[in-house]
Amino acid sequence: MSVKVNAACQTSSIATAMSRLIAKLEGKGKGIKTVIVNMVDVVKVLNQPPGYPTKYFGCELGAQTQFVKKDLYIVNGC
Repeated sequence: MSVKVNAACQTSSIATAMSRLIAKLEGKGKGIKTVIVNMVDVVKVLNQPPGYPTKYFGCELGAQTQFVKKDLYIVNGC
């Protein structure tokens, strides 16, 4: 499933389709963390490095973030 970015815009260069963010919860209790599964696909449309949106989620939620591998982006405690 894809979501239109700026659906009000009629030009095809700006209104591009972006895949939904897929988050997976791992762990229990105090060790819970959210893994953002498709961050690389999402940031290709945004033209940003994957660490920027992940860090933004951490700041907005008041949580720590981790970048374990190239394709593994984690927000702790959410």
